[in-house]
Amino acid sequence: MHGLTVPMTDAATELAAGLIATLTWYRGSIRPYASLWHTLMRVAALNGHKAGELPGWPASLTAPQHRRRLHPLHNPKCAFNTEALAHALGEPLEVFRWSHLGALPSWMRPLVAQGFRVCLTCLDEGYHSALFSLRLLQDCPIHNRPLLERCHCGRAFPDKLTTADLNLRGCCPCGQFTFFTPEVCRVPRLTPPQTQALDAVVQWLDQLSRVVRSSAWRELAPLSREALTSHVVWELSSALGLAYPKCMTCQAEAAPPAWRSFRHASTYDLPLQTKKIRRHHPAPPRPTYWAETPANHVYKSVARYLRSHGVRHGDRWGQQFQFLPSGDEKRLLHHNPEAVPAWTEWMWAQQVEPQARERRWPYRPPGPDKANTLYGGLGPTGFYACPFTLRGASISPHSPLHIWLEYQAAGFTLLQLWRSAHFQARAGVDHILPEDATPAIEPCDWSAAQQPGGHWVFIGHPAANNPTSVGWPSLPLPNKSAREYAFRKALDKTWKSVLSVCVGPCLTWLPQAGWTVSQAAQPSAMPCRRLNLLGLPGKKPVFWVFEAGDGFVARMCGAKLQVFGGTPKEAITALRKWYPSFQRMQGVLTPSLLEQVGP
Repeated sequence: MHGLTVPMTDAATELAAGLIATLTWYRGSIRPYASLWHTLMRVAALNGHKAGELPGWPASLTAPQHRRRLHPLHNPKCAFNTEALAHALGEPLEVFRWSHLGALPSWMRPLVAQGFRVCLTCLDEGYHSALFSLRLLQDCPIHNRPLLERCHCGRAFPDKLTTADLNLRGCCPCGQFTFFTPEVCRVPRLTPPQTQALDAVVQWLDQLSRVVRSSAWRELAPLSREALTSHVVWELSSALGLAYPKCMTCQAEAAPPAWRSFRHASTYDLPLQTKKIRRHHPAPPRPTYWAETPANHVYKSVARYLRSHGVRHGDRWGQQFQFLPSGDEKRLLHHNPEAVPAWTEWMWAQQVEPQARERRWPYRPPGPDKANTLYGGLGPTGFYACPFTLRGASISPHSPLHIWLEYQAAGFTLLQLWRSAHFQARAGVDHILPEDATPAIEPCDWSAAQQPGGHWVFIGHPAANNPTSVGWPSLPLPNKSAREYAFRKALDKTWKSVLSVCVGPCLTWLPQAGWTVSQAAQPSAMPCRRLNLLGLPGKKPVFWVFEAGDGFVARMCGAKLQVFGGTPKEAITALRKWYPSFQRMQGVLTPSLLEQVGP
């Protein structure tokens, strides 16, 4: 077949207009999505080429000391120059679109099989596509026949091309399997309209290849990389509204439900230049504890929210947790429901900021030697739990879109860490994290893609053991009416407590009359305050202060003693003066003496 010339048809002449063909070739015989591997073997068979003689063969593989081995399935780094081959064949460069799978991003590589897969009917008609190597394709979309990975002799179809493969002229080394016959080598019998069955797969790959992914997907467990990727791909297609090809199987249905994707409530509209997003600020004259990064801004904002609206008395509980004996935390969480959110916030802060104990419990401003020594999230490089690294997209680090993604990834990572801490607090942790230990943190994966309308959508993938129903906590005072109701309820409880103490006869001290026995004074108005009587040795007694008539009363809670005064200060001062005398005369003061006064 070497040196064979064939007259060109009118259609082929028009197709090759402006192109110079230097090889024996039937112009227009490359069908859409035909694999580079199959085309190279056809070219070598028609022209008698060996490895290194084909136009576009990498120069690095032509040296004698290198083995002449090409990998046309992925064609890594565009090693084979398809533009040079198209020029030599007189074909347009578009015929090599999706001739190999090198355009797939790295996070989609587990979806590709180890070697080529073939359809026997397609080979008989002189056609083969690299898309057949997608693991999600079990049958040929054109003929609905099973795709084979091995020859009849048991040899797997390799993903490489060597001189020995070219010398076999399209046959397996066993000699019992041929990839094409001389007739279909010249012009395939498969027509271009038949390849439209692969259009849905190509369109789906084009859309999915533009998705921005994080770098945490390699570390996720317990799913294998293949099952994990197929599971995420299926959910990404559903979340982004991508048309999942019907010819593909859904391996995600067979995978364990370890991942649940959800749409993060955030979108980014174009044009990007109109967005004002906070980024880096000029460096201060001396080292600072907080680097000016989106991750730090989000962390500080969330921490402020938790202190003000999410966790009640978090700093007070944190100081108790530091000195809590080992093994007592489960009992504390069980008997004190208020301690559960505080314990969650305590563990969450340590996962994000390893020096949180030194800085917050008790609070002390860090010195210059502590500056930028935290996990990456509090330094210049992103969270330690989920480093901010993009996969599958070339976005400028200083563009507004990149900054927006950093903010969204930081917020989603913090939420996942909060859910993990909440899960541990609810289950009852077995031990407190040691001072020098790093909490076990599961990677947080996310994706982002541009929608047809031009805006970007951020999608988070929570970890398997994190409950997706758990969000940021909020104190039970959501609105003004609820706050007013809680305030009235607290006043009513206080009023009932005062009335339960102010009953029956009581030893009374008046500024004008001195000591006497009278009925217990009743509060005439709110508020009533319960205080500790300070300035006395030993345990401090508790008393009530309230307004009664024209003055104020200081009434002991555990004793039948009340003192009147013109102001609250005067009543408290008199009570502090006479209470020791009351303690000394408790043996003389009998109930019968107090009952002498009438109603």
